[in-house]
Amino acid sequence: MTELVKRLRAGRGRYLGWTAAVVLVLAMLRPAAASTNRAYDPHEVTAAMLIKLASFIRWPADRGLANPRAPLRITVIDDLPLAHALQRLLEGGPGAERKIIVHSQRTAEDLAPAHIYFIGERQAHALEKVIEIANSLRALTAARCQGFAERGVAVNFYRIDERIRFEVNVRAIEEAGLRASYKLVSFARIVQRGAP
Repeated sequence: MTELVKRLRAGRGRYLGWTAAVVLVLAMLRPAAASTNRAYDPHEVTAAMLIKLASFIRWPADRGLANPRAPLRITVIDDLPLAHALQRLLEGGPGAERKIIVHSQRTAEDLAPAHIYFIGERQAHALEKVIEIANSLRALTAARCQGFAERGVAVNFYRIDERIRFEVNVRAIEEAGLRASYKLVSFARIVQRGAP
């Protein structure tokens, strides 16, 4: 019996499937990096997971993503390492099903229109404002800061055992007028406002 079968039987198959999908995204977007034996940068892993999870979200038709040629717009607020990781992944070549445009800005002032707002840890003071704007635009919010999901961010990444994982606030997704695939929810730790 292979190690993979043992892990699947132990109930860890869902996470392995997600990990395999992220590795595949990294391999498609960064063929040179995938062919080397170097460990992946945690910023790149988070960036690849963010790109992958976008395929599990359904935006309303009027957000323009019904057209497969329409670009997915990601605004990164005050998290330059993640913005640079996204740019590096996207410069690696074709692989994503649709064009992805990344915009980075230092503050939550005058937010550029986007489908996803990734909120940096130093913007904790502006979290409610960003969530309110994102909900009005029916955009997904994401971050990688402890406690942000409990405060209303839809998807929050975290590290445990040297691995990047994520939690989902289903109510926050619904309040933004979005729908999440059951597959996304099955891969995530579910968080509600105030308590995981």
